[in-house]
Amino acid sequence: MKVIIAGSREVTDYQVVAEAVELSGWGDQITEVVSGAARGVDTLGEHWATNRDRRRFIEVTRYRAKWGVYGPTAGKRRNWQMAEYADALVAVWDGMSPGTAHMIAAMTKLRKPVYVYLTQDPPNSL
Repeated sequence: MKVIIAGSREVTDYQVVAEAVELSGWGDQITEVVSGAARGVDTLGEHWATNRDRRRFIEVTRYRAKWGVYGPTAGKRRNWQMAEYADALVAVWDGMSPGTAHMIAAMTKLRKPVYVYLTQDPPNSL
């Protein structure tokens, strides 16, 4: 199963990402981690893939945003490429990150499974 592990750049705790993957129920099914190669959750997801279980190889595929080519739309373009490629998403979200919100929306639009692990209560909407 190809799973995107993505989320807020401000998350720096590996245990949060490991817990999110475990709670998703997909941990043992993941054969490939798809990463946006950004700091924070993306990088921690790569770390999970390469350090979790030495008895089982988990491939890491990186999709880097091409900021120099696409400018401000590079992140969303990258998210769509990842969404089309992957089977599911584990999103570690602070409830505010627009990039993570877009990744969740892209997977939802494609009707692919999404597990969202909120790191804090979402902001009140007024």
